[in-house]
Amino acid sequence: MYGNYNIYFDYNFVKTYITHTIMINQNTMQAQLQAQPASAGGTRARILIVEDDRDTMNWLTILLKQNNFETLGAGDGTQAMSMVVRERPDLVILDIGLPAGNGIFVLENIRRNQSIQLTPVIVWSGAPAFRPQEAIDAGASCFLPKPCTNESILHAVEAALLTAAHNKAQLAAAAAPPPTPTEVPASPFGRM
Repeated sequence: MYGNYNIYFDYNFVKTYITHTIMINQNTMQAQLQAQPASAGGTRARILIVEDDRDTMNWLTILLKQNNFETLGAGDGTQAMSMVVRERPDLVILDIGLPAGNGIFVLENIRRNQSIQLTPVIVWSGAPAFRPQEAIDAGASCFLPKPCTNESILHAVEAALLTAAHNKAQLAAAAAPPPTPTEVPASPFGRM
């Protein structure tokens, strides 16, 4: 089901998401995401939730676990950076207003660290003065305003994971050595 969502994306994220949406319908996308290899716990992906409000953290944890995601939690910027480096989550959902390092600071540090810089990050904030473009400019996959619906969060999570998988596949293909002459198929037109 498609609806109107107040979600802000960066250009590459939108381009990839639109490409996938055009190529496959939503049911196919759901099937592909569910077909991703599960971790030992039978979940689809590990998501680090960085949120200082306990009620919001609990709500988001329940929502994601009900949708077969494994969740980790961090309550401040320092703990978030430590967990991203140590745990290597598949996705980070990052609040802007955090104690011990705000969300933009955390995001910029993730993007500077070569070992974790490709981790997709969804930034969200309820601060009326916060400009979503600031998060996109800092490297966020997308921005969600608080409060938002369960559907908005799940669509953003699925889109970010699908985009990250697509980007990893492209990087792997680019890093693969070129085929050796014996691997190149013969021309159907004979020798040229």
